[in-house]
Amino acid sequence: MQKRSRIQSVNPVGRPDGYAKTGGITRGGIKVQTNAVKAAVLRVFEDINEGDKYLRDIAETDRPLFMSLVAKLVPTAINVDHSVLTDLGAAMLEAQRRVDAHNSTLLTIDETTEPLGH
Repeated sequence: MQKRSRIQSVNPVGRPDGYAKTGGITRGGIKVQTNAVKAAVLRVFEDINEGDKYLRDIAETDRPLFMSLVAKLVPTAINVDHSVLTDLGAAMLEAQRRVDAHNSTLLTIDETTEPLGH
């Protein structure tokens, strides 16, 4: 009885499964051709959109298309400052003041006990 060899599946790009990626652009890398195409499209758009006439025409005639263009701009238009400045010393003093205020309102229990039966 012969053993059948296992046939490895092959990715559509021709690299057998299980082999490390070799060559090509790294994940998250900037593609120069993509940037060149974007720049060319922007140049043509600036030429035909003199006085915003082209965009106004799209907004009036094809509202869904215009709104999809606006939606693509919204996430890139938000600029958020993540830096937070905190005076740690003042925060610690405030916390201590609050603890002291809380402790002053607590009832104190007399821990001294008297013997029973005397």
